[in-house]
Amino acid sequence: MIGTIDLLAFVAMLLPASCLATAHAWLQIGPFPEAAVAIYLTRTASMLYGLCGILLLFLSSDVGRYAPAIRFIARIGVAAGGVLIGIDVVSGMPWWWTAVEGPSCSAVWGLVWMAGRDSAIAPTQGTWPITTGNNP
Repeated sequence: MIGTIDLLAFVAMLLPASCLATAHAWLQIGPFPEAAVAIYLTRTASMLYGLCGILLLFLSSDVGRYAPAIRFIARIGVAAGGVLIGIDVVSGMPWWWTAVEGPSCSAVWGLVWMAGRDSAIAPTQGTWPITTGNNP
């Protein structure tokens, strides 16, 4: 689920700057800066979210095989939620943004972490189209 949602970021990467500005205004977080670096950072962040989505979908193709990596990423995700709260506060984001972004990140990744914590996940044959034979 998380990987699929992250894939949606590829759409934002391709949007015209005017659409980015409209979304920014709709969120009521002030005017979107017209500086090239703002557009660059928006597109780069969107690309990285999308790439994370691809990685998560790949890992989910064989949970048994990739369980250690999934648990590791989940722990990082829990910590990232706390970091996001700090970034939001220092950046002056609206209270509702701060109240949702960081805590939901920690909560979702916490669920992933707990789900795989003590489970005896059996390795399975992957179905991801990129996997081949006996990849280590």
